[in-house]
Amino acid sequence: VVKEPLVGLADHKRVRVTGNTVEEVAGAVWRLQEVLFELVEGGVLRPEHFELRESAGPGAEPRGRAATAGGLGLLSGAAQRYVSTGREREVPIRLLVAQDEAAWVVGKRGVKITKLRDLARVQMNDADSPPFDETERVLEISNASLEQRLKIVQLVLDDLGARQEASSALRLLVPTEQFGSVMGHRGETIRRIMQSTGTRMQQRKAEQMQDGSEYRLRLIEVRGDERVEVVRQVHQALEGR
Repeated sequence: VVKEPLVGLADHKRVRVTGNTVEEVAGAVWRLQEVLFELVEGGVLRPEHFELRESAGPGAEPRGRAATAGGLGLLSGAAQRYVSTGREREVPIRLLVAQDEAAWVVGKRGVKITKLRDLARVQMNDADSPPFDETERVLEISNASLEQRLKIVQLVLDDLGARQEASSALRLLVPTEQFGSVMGHRGETIRRIMQSTGTRMQQRKAEQMQDGSEYRLRLIEVRGDERVEVVRQVHQALEGR
């Protein structure tokens, strides 16, 4: 990434992204978008920081001109909605997927995952290894209403279901520190979810790191027709809805 002065614009720089392939460049651009969003979310950047101050010439006063409508056009539509609403207590939906499933969800040149990002913030990250396999990936969906996030889960499951080697299981990851909210008192909550949805939910036994602490995410494997409804009820429990 090389920063260069942009002629005619005071106090601004252009970021040029280069790479060996189109996929590398697209990935870098998306990462820049995500960094900008994280800075806005953390209060480091504000809408006025996204205004371009164009200089009319030497000695002229800069003129304020919004780079895009609302001053946040550098961010995705989902990020803009999140910044404007300021949601709290959201727990990102995280799905564990195999390497080939991850490639299918992302699509050629990132076309599929780009469309999903119109609804929410969607990332495909490497899974922690251990406890998971180093080839596995985590699809993380955040910064949107629960309904929007669930819509993405449904779209992903429908898309994966079109594969010849489609799996009938959904692997949902839950923060270890909040796992008790999903289990409930003596397992009442998770039993209620299974009974109301007619699904089978199997949790992986908590694994520990060398220092004795548990890994940050716990795995729940869900099988049945109402997998999206399971995700809904699990996240309602996690988010205190």
